Amino acid sequence: MRFFMKALHFGSGNIGRGLVVPILQKSDYEVYLADVDTNLIQLINKFNKYRINIIGNKNRYFQDIFNVKCIDVNSHYFSDYLFCVDLVTISVGVNNLYTVAIKIVNNIIIRFKKNHKKVLNIIVCENIVLGGTKFKKIVLKMLPLHIHQYCHNYIGFIDSCVDRIIPLTNHNNDYNHPSCLDVSVEPFYEWVIDQKQYKGCYKHIVGIVKTKNLSFFLDRKFFILNTGHAILAYFGLLHGYETTYQAINDMNVKNIVQQSMKESMNVLNSKYNQIIDKNDIYISSVFDRFNNKNITDYLLRIGRNPINKLKKQDRLIKPIIQAIQFNLSYKYLLYGVASALMYKNIHDNEAIKLQNLIKEYGISLVLYKVSEIDVHHYLNNEIVYLYNKIKKNI
Repeated sequence: MRFFMKALHFGSGNIGRGLVVPILQKSDYEVYLADVDTNLIQLINKFNKYRINIIGNKNRYFQDIFNVKCIDVNSHYFSDYLFCVDLVTISVGVNNLYTVAIKIVNNIIIRFKKNHKKVLNIIVCENIVLGGTKFKKIVLKMLPLHIHQYCHNYIGFIDSCVDRIIPLTNHNNDYNHPSCLDVSVEPFYEWVIDQKQYKGCYKHIVGIVKTKNLSFFLDRKFFILNTGHAILAYFGLLHGYETTYQAINDMNVKNIVQQSMKESMNVLNSKYNQIIDKNDIYISSVFDRFNNKNITDYLLRIGRNPINKLKKQDRLIKPIIQAIQFNLSYKYLLYGVASALMYKNIHDNEAIKLQNLIKEYGISLVLYKVSEIDVHHYLNNEIVYLYNKIKKNI
């Protein structure tokens, strides 16, 4: 009988099904998905399989995934599964990490009471910087103090950098056919973990890169891909486009996005004191991904949660602040902030809240409240000026 390591992944969405499950299965992990969506749980357990459609600009192929199980995290037997696994991975959305932390804390307490010495590593795969470190802080706040040392000895909280564009899939709505679970992805993917945080003996996982310098990978993705993606979405929407492919083929939009990404790369060059992207190879590769005509990725989706994206430490403001620190140009990065302030989406609570805040307080005060940019700071004035200038030309 073939030996399987066991892994449990919180979240049965696109990242879970489109990236985590296929990578872990390739390295002989038996993977359990965990979710709260009753319909999705029933469908996964009904078919135990789905297909990943890997769609490039010039070709497409597929990968069939078998032996998939999904567990209801609110079931009475969930803790038994969690107790037995060797690895936990998480992609549930940043706002749901607290709920997952409750489950993890309860399980750590059980492990402590049973004097369980088996190491458990937890890889956080959210689209945030240092997700594992932040998740650990949430867990430790809930965990009784006398169990902290046990947690430190046997539970690893691992920061990671996950990169794969997985747009919303137009599913087959025939719930009697496994294709209703299919996922469409781009060919490119990258999953990098901080090896310094791993507890115990590391079992090699095909498709995961381990590094002692995760900050470089995080910064490169954050400052270039995430920043460029957001600016493409917000500025593209202002030009009336719906998808990334439409927007990136508008020369005006393309130029703003390209120049803003170069400004971000200049920040990274200064931060790491080296030329990171010789001949703009990395930026060009990101553009090729945005320009995939066979993947329909909607700008409204990419632009979701604008308040979070406008925070001081997030993808739109942070590159500008660091550009100022290094005395570098940020002229084009400003377009991302100004455009984000105009983002409207009746299906996004943050978008609605943002526009209500702007109506009540005005742009300058919203920048102070959301982005922590003082109303008297010249950066605040520059953004307000560009916002008004763009708005006049819409």
